[in-house]
Amino acid sequence: PLNEATMRRIMACYYACISQMDFWIGRMVEVLKEKGLYDDTLIIYTSDHGEYLGYHHLLLKFNYMYEPLARVPLIVKRPRQMRAQREEKLVANADLPSSILQWVGENPAEVAGSPIGNAAHEYVFSEVAMRDGWNYMVRGNRYKLLVSAKESRLFDLKNDPMEMHELPDDAQS
Repeated sequence: PLNEATMRRIMACYYACISQMDFWIGRMVEVLKEKGLYDDTLIIYTSDHGEYLGYHHLLLKFNYMYEPLARVPLIVKRPRQMRAQREEKLVANADLPSSILQWVGENPAEVAGSPIGNAAHEYVFSEVAMRDGWNYMVRGNRYKLLVSAKESRLFDLKNDPMEMHELPDDAQS
C-alpha cells in the first residue's frame, strides 16, 4: 500500500540514486582536473525526464507532463570555462547536437535544433506515448498546455507554478 512509510522509502531510494550520481560526476570532474583535461572539456549534464515523487500524488513518470516530469536539468561547462552554468531559458534536448557543434567550433547549420545561447525558444514541445495514446505538451515562459486523447489542460505558470488550477475553458480558446 502507498502510505507515508512507503513514500518515505521511495523518496530515500530516489535521493540515494541522486547522491550516487553526484558523487561519481564529482569524481569524474576531479579526474579531469588531475589529468589537466578539465579546461578543454565540454561537460553536459541533463536528463530525458524527471520524476513526480509525490507531486499531484503521482509517482514514476507516467501521466501528464507536469513540471517535475518535463522540466529537466541542463548544466553545461564549456571548454575554457571555469565553472558550469545552469541553463534557465526554454531549451529542448533537440538543441544539444547543434550546440555541441557550435561549442567545439564546428558549423551547426546542417543539424536540427538551435544552438543554446542564440535566441531562446518562445515555446518548447514534448510528446510521450501512453497506454491510452499520445500526450503532448506545449510550454512557454508563462503558459503550459497539456493535450491527451481524453482532455486538454491549460495552466498559467506565473500565477500557478504548482499547476493546481486549470484555466477555464473560455481561456483555452
